[in-house]
Amino acid sequence: MKKIFVLSGILAARLVNPAAAQNAPPISAESKALLEAYISSDGYRTFAEDVFNRIEPLPQRANCPHMTISGNTNLYTPLTNVSVIGESPNRLVANGAWISAVDFDRCGKKVRRRALMKADDKGTILPVRLLPGNFRGNLNLERDAMRIAGAALMASAGCADGKLFFVTDVTSTEIKPNGEWTELWTASACGKEVTTDVSYGVVPDGIVVSANAHKP
Repeated sequence: MKKIFVLSGILAARLVNPAAAQNAPPISAESKALLEAYISSDGYRTFAEDVFNRIEPLPQRANCPHMTISGNTNLYTPLTNVSVIGESPNRLVANGAWISAVDFDRCGKKVRRRALMKADDKGTILPVRLLPGNFRGNLNLERDAMRIAGAALMASAGCADGKLFFVTDVTSTEIKPNGEWTELWTASACGKEVTTDVSYGVVPDGIVVSANAHKP
């Protein structure tokens, strides 16, 4: 689908439908059961706490050296079928991918962290940090929304260095009956805390995303 970018007070783009499949085969019931058992295990909980702390942006780690999981670890979105290797209690998930969302106590504050987990054929998991908080779209929409909202947030802070930019929270602020929704994004840009309201409008062939100055 062609993406259309417009700059006129807001940044906007026409994007893929967040509910659309991402060219992946259906997730089998067997695969779902295997993954659910794995991510609910004590071993995965230990792994998740370590991984999410390691992929936390450095400035965040400087302010809070360690986050502790405050809930369970079974909030996830399967992206592909998975297999398992090894025997219980040391079984590992292999050859698959999923999005993991975990709630943490971050030095007294409740936060949610999300990551794309990719398991290879040996059961080694490569984590990729995703937007924190309660982003509602799929990976395709997340990538494009990040371009739009990220540009707006950096412009708001007068920040031109992408290495000094990271999103600290995404909060759902309104979900409409027609499927449209809005979010409040908070970010750190060149050391400044900035916010923007991000809106997702439904059109016949996709989603229009816009980022505007936050209105308290």
